[in-house]
Amino acid sequence: MRRAFKAALRRGKFCAWWAFRAVLSRRLDAGLTAIVYVFAERERYPNSRGFIEGYRRWLGDSQTTLVCVDNLSEAKEPVQTGKGVWDIGGDNSYREFSGWRKGLKFVEKLELQPDRVVFANDACLNYAHRGLDSLFFRMRFDKVGMRGARAGLLGVTERASDQHILLGQDVSSWVRCNFFCLPSKLASGLPRTFIPEDIVDRIIPPYYRGAVVNATPDTNEAFREFLTIWITRRWHRAMQPTAEAWPMLRKKLIAMLNERMLTASVRRLGYDVIEASRLRWT
Repeated sequence: MRRAFKAALRRGKFCAWWAFRAVLSRRLDAGLTAIVYVFAERERYPNSRGFIEGYRRWLGDSQTTLVCVDNLSEAKEPVQTGKGVWDIGGDNSYREFSGWRKGLKFVEKLELQPDRVVFANDACLNYAHRGLDSLFFRMRFDKVGMRGARAGLLGVTERASDQHILLGQDVSSWVRCNFFCLPSKLASGLPRTFIPEDIVDRIIPPYYRGAVVNATPDTNEAFREFLTIWITRRWHRAMQPTAEAWPMLRKKLIAMLNERMLTASVRRLGYDVIEASRLRWT
């Protein structure tokens, strides 16, 4: 009985702190925010859009514009589905990276001039296994936490157990690209794809002939092994590569390379990489 009472008391204190922070967060003027949300797998992630719309309300409807990019319908004309909410066709040539670029161009066309841009894809709720889609997640990506994004790339960082080298750069730590934030100026200056097509062809073979990643000096052995294991065993659509499945698998591999290069590019430009899970309210 005593243990249950103490647990209830702790929960009460936590709920009071949550309510207090929520009020303060809404009162802070953190500037304008644009959210570019790319989706392509509605059946696998049916709750992602609802979560993103709820996140927008958490930040404040009047200061946040949401652009939903349908990467399965590239020719779809832009439609305003609510105040500050747009649905547009996407660009799946480089999966979410090309979709995000199209969404960002649409934000620029609207002449919103946001202070920051939040990028998300339909796997954003994959943070659930860390509890980051709950209060913990929102406390680090609300108006208070987002102010830290003025300095650079804000997101949750992954770290490899071995050293990974890509194009001469150490990419052993990187920000997960299912949900991250950038200052608007930095977001607009980044390229549509971080690795030129001719170099991509050198790393990831255009046609499958037995190797997932070519053994070239562009990558080290540990990184090649990681990519091979991920695409054939760990990814939710993992399979043994075939000539027929290769176009889809290759797109995913290129997206993984670009995810690493996003973080590397931000660092190379002199911006900070801010670990969201370490943010504290002050």
